[in-house]
Amino acid sequence: MISIYIRLKIDGKRTFRAAPAEPGEHEYWLKSNYNGRQKWHRVGRYDGVKKAKLLLEREQERNEAARKYGLVAPASVGHVTVAEGVEKFIQRKIAAGKRPGSIASARFTLGLFQEFCPCLYIDQVDGDTLLDFAAWCRKRGDGDRTVANRFVSIAIFMKFHGKPKLVAKSDWPKYTERRVESYTDAELAKFYAACATDRERLLLDLLIHSGFRVGEIAHLCFSDVDFNGNKLHVQPKPQWDWVPKTHECRTVRVPGKVVLALSQWRDQHPNQELIFTSRIGSPDYHLLRVVEGLAERAGITGRADCHKFRSTFATRNSAKFRPQDVQRMLGHRNIATTMRYLAVSDLDDEEFVKKIEAA
Repeated sequence: MISIYIRLKIDGKRTFRAAPAEPGEHEYWLKSNYNGRQKWHRVGRYDGVKKAKLLLEREQERNEAARKYGLVAPASVGHVTVAEGVEKFIQRKIAAGKRPGSIASARFTLGLFQEFCPCLYIDQVDGDTLLDFAAWCRKRGDGDRTVANRFVSIAIFMKFHGKPKLVAKSDWPKYTERRVESYTDAELAKFYAACATDRERLLLDLLIHSGFRVGEIAHLCFSDVDFNGNKLHVQPKPQWDWVPKTHECRTVRVPGKVVLALSQWRDQHPNQELIFTSRIGSPDYHLLRVVEGLAERAGITGRADCHKFRSTFATRNSAKFRPQDVQRMLGHRNIATTMRYLAVSDLDDEEFVKKIEAA
């Protein structure tokens, strides 16, 4: 027999209650009674109850058939359900101090895996399950690179639960590495020409001359600007539950014209803490939309996003500074990551052609 319950906190103590007829935002559990044993199974959200109950019923049917015909059924006592395993994995990430964005991404991918997974328990998941999940992701419209990333995430999840190397690396989903692109000087000029406000021009200045990630710009405060030394600091912002990627603070020197623009912007907004703020005073998480709007008005063809500005910054500065300097400015731990940001020269560029002909 399988019953559906919700778990509540009453007077500081957690207790179970029979699930109400109407679904709600509760923590759902299943209670199974089989062969004189009672066991609780955490499900989580209501939309996973039906599937979990069906899987549990099937397991009980298999156990009953094994008992009837004198076969040995695999014991399920102490097994961890997929839902329980997901929650344990997420809590471990939180305890390890992972960035909120990384945790949210893991939750999303593991939520997809739960939606797909035909297994109730972690130890029932095998290599075929992971490969079938990759095929399922393709059917739902995910691109090759996204499928590969999701597969790696689930492989890490399974390794966490003591089941590594379920699939040989040679059989992991593959994808074609996208060619690194950067904006040309002509395209950057078009961007500036399309700017309608000082805010848009300042955003472009920071994207082009700081090499910052869009999240770092969104959380940049006036207190992070060294107006005398022409430097910008990337620092944690606990008030918005944000830390830099890889938890590394850094300082980048920018041209004086950028600091001058920041100074003028501060004079215009003396009561702002953040440089780019939303209407309610929180970080503006929609800067990508601003860039996309600028690209459309400027007539920029092809991919237009904030990350392409990082590649532009890396490519432009690779000719002026040592690779280690560019690595530090971009905030990379590994020099190999920095090298992947460098776009190749335009094959029709006049200087490039001269070098080829002179070889």
